[in-house]
Amino acid sequence: MPRKFIATLSAVGAVISLYLALTAYNCTGGCSPVHSSPYARIAGVPVAWSGVFGYIFILLAALANKEQAVKWLSLTGLGVEAYLVFAQAILIKAYCIWCLLSALIMFAVALSACGPLAVVLAAAVFCAGLMFTPKEQPHKPEANLPAVQEKASSPVPAEKSGFHVVDESGRRLLLDSSKPVLFFAPWCSHCYPVLKAAASLPADKRPALVYGFPGGDLEKDLRDARAEADAVGLKDPVYVCTDRLNLDRLPALTVQEKTLYGEKEIADWLQERS
Repeated sequence: MPRKFIATLSAVGAVISLYLALTAYNCTGGCSPVHSSPYARIAGVPVAWSGVFGYIFILLAALANKEQAVKWLSLTGLGVEAYLVFAQAILIKAYCIWCLLSALIMFAVALSACGPLAVVLAAAVFCAGLMFTPKEQPHKPEANLPAVQEKASSPVPAEKSGFHVVDESGRRLLLDSSKPVLFFAPWCSHCYPVLKAAASLPADKRPALVYGFPGGDLEKDLRDARAEADAVGLKDPVYVCTDRLNLDRLPALTVQEKTLYGEKEIADWLQERS
């Protein structure tokens, strides 16, 4: 077993995992679809912490020349990493370069310690994911959905597009994208000051509030979004988006065909409306 090689890779992997764990809390550079997905956390704790401790344990086992411990730890870590790569490729349909680099390092560690067994395990996890993932249901056509406009009963004109959302009463609606829409996440530290800035605007000038990249539990997502809006004094309706959003990160503000990102850019736009 190449102890020094495994120890070096584990040290690098621990640093990368620590970076991912810390940025999951403060959304440095904004929250990406991967960081914002339900697969990035377990009980609210970023899964990157499992990588931090996993790499540290492998590093210590390699330095102590505990070959069996290195094998079991690296295979366990590879199983987790393989599933997370599967989630990015199939479920989230977005990628995090640092997550992929961590997965590649864990694969190299497991391959060095266990040989071909690492390849078999990674392939098995990916295949199992494909077998047990429910097939995605086709989206209902927009024509069957009511519109959220000044008159909720009026249809959205054919030339207009929108975002499919669910409101607090459980209705599926089409939010008119020609009007400002603010996408946020309750756990995103960058989103809180933006929501606070929106709360300072007159009611008729505020953007619609939509939870982007929700966790998958609709009732909980709506409760969390409502609680975050209430925390800054916003009594406006909140929605949970059911579309696969083409957004780089959160917070994001869509204004017709333009998308603004980040605290400063969005706050400046909100300030102009006050």
